[in-house]
Amino acid sequence: MANSSGAARVYKTQGGTGLVFASGSRLLVEQGASVQFNTTLDLASAALILPGSLARGYIPLRPIGAKTTATASGIVPFSTTGVQPKMANPDITSGYLAWTWATANTNPMYFEPVRVPDDLSTAGGLTAHLVASGAVANATNALHLAMRAGTATADVIAGTSGNIALGGAAAETTLAISSGNVPATGFMSFSLYPENAHATGAISLYALGLSYQKKTS
Repeated sequence: MANSSGAARVYKTQGGTGLVFASGSRLLVEQGASVQFNTTLDLASAALILPGSLARGYIPLRPIGAKTTATASGIVPFSTTGVQPKMANPDITSGYLAWTWATANTNPMYFEPVRVPDDLSTAGGLTAHLVASGAVANATNALHLAMRAGTATADVIAGTSGNIALGGAAAETTLAISSGNVPATGFMSFSLYPENAHATGAISLYALGLSYQKKTS
């Protein structure tokens, strides 16, 4: 079912089957058998307004696996040095897996580059969603998310703005990446590493991904 709003309503053209909408009107297509959700078409800006979560897109971040090695104690991703962090089951009875940096280890973890989605609105920036835990909740337990746009070599999330503080228990934390750091086209590369030499214990990463605001037209 379709409804309209604006200075004028919908008119049927004389001798035809087309519909004419006044400037500035909006057309609401309501949910039905062939429409899965209510959608509004803003005729003034030629923008499609999606409801709720449908207006956001999601990008999973996957650790680079080209040099991944399986060992008796876990799975080690590509890293510039050593064998940390590694994927293992922190609790043999739990059944879940986590990437873990042992105490004091600060080696970076690298992720597969991601293409900038065609429907990404750079005005909304990016939001990183991270589920992780530190041995205890203190300032020394923090992960730093580094991002490079295209072939640039500099980390665009400079200084402490890329730091994600961790608590003692596994919990989701978000990090806002400003619109000025997000390229409109091309690709993005990410890495993650402990910001400090977390001497109080290990740091574990359970999940990491990105969300973004979609374009409306």
